[in-house]
Amino acid sequence: MRNTILGLLLLVSPGCAFGTLEEGDPLPADAVDRLRVGMTKSEVLRLLGPPEEFRRPELVDALLRDAVPPETVDASAAILDDVFSYRYTRGDLRVYSVILFTWMRADVRSDDLVVFFDDAGRVEEFAYRADATGSGS
Repeated sequence: MRNTILGLLLLVSPGCAFGTLEEGDPLPADAVDRLRVGMTKSEVLRLLGPPEEFRRPELVDALLRDAVPPETVDASAAILDDVFSYRYTRGDLRVYSVILFTWMRADVRSDDLVVFFDDAGRVEEFAYRADATGSGS
């Protein structure tokens, strides 16, 4: 009887979990403020560090349209540097659960920076979005 009561108490007792998420490197606001059209790739790298992702958009577009057979693409050409992407993501997660009822709240925020270079390897344009929120319950 005692084991049955203990089992029932464990079954209906609430559970909860908390967690944090952090991915990428923070984008210092002062560094983003110093980013200018016309800067070279090496200046951008010194200012912001290595990008999370870099690619050539026209190669991606061509592959998606099947205009270029995958076997003809030079693997070294896939590591291209016409676009630098930086992203810093952080967030909090809360989960509460009682038997069949579960409540979850995720508060995730990200800072995104994309830098486009021209054929000469200089910044042509860039876009920065700070603290973009995507939360869900």
